[in-house]
Amino acid sequence: MGEFIRAFSVFFEVLITLIAEFYGVIHVMEEAQKMELTNVWLKCDSALVCVTLTGLLLWQNVHWMLRNRCNICLNYCGKIKFRVTHIFHEGNACVDKLANLLFIHGESFHWYNRFPSNLFLEFFMNKYSLPMYCFY
Repeated sequence: MGEFIRAFSVFFEVLITLIAEFYGVIHVMEEAQKMELTNVWLKCDSALVCVTLTGLLLWQNVHWMLRNRCNICLNYCGKIKFRVTHIFHEGNACVDKLANLLFIHGESFHWYNRFPSNLFLEFFMNKYSLPMYCFY
């Protein structure tokens, strides 16, 4: 079972969602490399990001501003035990909650070394693979 290690929220001043998704994944993998993690399981709600990380889509299709950092990320992924899984938006409730906390506090970056109590329900549901529904 997965345990909470650390979490962060960051605001990227990017208006294109796909570029923001890639920025987020790259930032996560850079942090994992700094922490010297050797087992990483990334769950992402962007199918295009997942396909790119698995090598089914060439990195050359990534925006030119991200290409160098993407190559470094891919190199790191090849050196560790790395797994990427696509999840639906409803399965990403923890990420949504972290983003909302960032917005509420008016910060551009926040690092959580301890488990944020506001995430208890979402984390519990995710950890035990319980369904979460999103209604619009």
